[in-house]
Amino acid sequence: MEKETLKKIFEFLETKDKKKVPLLWKFSNGEPLTEDDLYIKGDWNLSDSNIETLPDNLHIEGDLFLQNSTIKSLPEGLKVGGHLVLNYTEIKKLPKRIKVKLDLDLSYTPIQYLPKGLKIGGELNLYNTQYLKSLPEGLEVGILSLEDSEIEFLPKGLKVNRLLDLMRCKNLTLLPKGLEVYGNLAINKSGLAKFSDKELRDMVKPGFILGKIER
Repeated sequence: MEKETLKKIFEFLETKDKKKVPLLWKFSNGEPLTEDDLYIKGDWNLSDSNIETLPDNLHIEGDLFLQNSTIKSLPEGLKVGGHLVLNYTEIKKLPKRIKVKLDLDLSYTPIQYLPKGLKIGGELNLYNTQYLKSLPEGLEVGILSLEDSEIEFLPKGLKVNRLLDLMRCKNLTLLPKGLEVYGNLAINKSGLAKFSDKELRDMVKPGFILGKIER
């Protein structure tokens, strides 16, 4: 069906039945987007889709599912009120002003860059990320999962409100001073396993590890 025909159908439905014109159709066809268009109530499932980009200043009230999609980049000003699921995508970096209230799943991605001051309310899952060598300053997360990653350095001022999972992080051999871990620290088969619990706790001072050190 031709673009103009579809446009007329959507406009008719919008006027008669108060149904919004689909955001992706308007975006892909270069139609102007309103503030109302950019606010998605509830969840939005784009997993396994051929989507490559999304419009700037997009606000998802619930979860945004993009796993196994062809998404190449995320828009500036993206806000997700729930979970943002990006595993098995080709995402290499995140925009500077991204906000995710709950979990952010970047496992099995070629992610290389995270913005400074990133705050994730739930879990930041970086499991099996092979190209991310360091994390940004000012990072604050609920749970940080770096299991089987190639991470080499953790930033100063890192704050983890629950679990810090560093299992099998073989390239990580030091913890930064000032690290704050309010839950447990998992170091099974990592480059930190050679240190005693006391050495690890002393290493992060004036920071702290409140929970157990799991080996």
